[in-house]
Amino acid sequence: MAALIVALVAWLFPRAPSTPNAIPAPSDATVSAPTAPGAGQPNDAAKAPSASSVPPDAAVAYAQQRLTLGSCGTVPIDLDEPRVLPTNGADITYQCIDRRFALSPGVIGGYVDAALPRTRDTCKDAVRSSTFRDLSRKVAAGLTFCIETPKAASAPGKTVLVEIVNDAFLEPVNMTVQAWRNL
Repeated sequence: MAALIVALVAWLFPRAPSTPNAIPAPSDATVSAPTAPGAGQPNDAAKAPSASSVPPDAAVAYAQQRLTLGSCGTVPIDLDEPRVLPTNGADITYQCIDRRFALSPGVIGGYVDAALPRTRDTCKDAVRSSTFRDLSRKVAAGLTFCIETPKAASAPGKTVLVEIVNDAFLEPVNMTVQAWRNL
C-alpha cells in the first residue's frame, strides 16, 4: 500500500529536471534515530544555517501568479506584490499602443532563453549578462524576461521571472510571474 501511495505522489508531483537550485533526493529512505543521548545533535557553532544549507525555495516570494492586463493604454504593474494598476510602486509599465513594457527607474532586466530552466540563478544570470533598461522586443507569447526590483527601505528587492502567455495583438495580455527575495 505504501508503494502505491509513493507512486501516486510521484505521479502528481513530478520532480523538475536537475537544476542548480534543486534539492537532491535522499539516497536512503530509511531514517535511524541516534542511539546515545545527544548523538546527532549539532554543536553550537553548527546551529546557524550556512548559505548552502538554506533550501532554495526559502527565498521564494511568490510562485506562478497570473496577471491580466485588461485595459489598453498605460498599465502600471507592481511586481513586488504582484499587482496590476497599483496606486504606487510600479516596477514595469505596459504600453498597449506600442505593445511594449517600460521599466521604472532603478529596475533592470534581462532576456531569458526559452530553453533554460526557470530558476533564480537563471534570472540573475540573465540580468547580469543581457541587461536592458527598456524592453525592445514587442510583447508576444513566449517572451520571457527577468527583472530586479530596487531595494525598498523596509524590504529587499526581488528577482522576478515574467513569461508572456499570449500574443497581445487582439486580446488582453496574460502573463505569469514568480519572484525570489534578494537575500
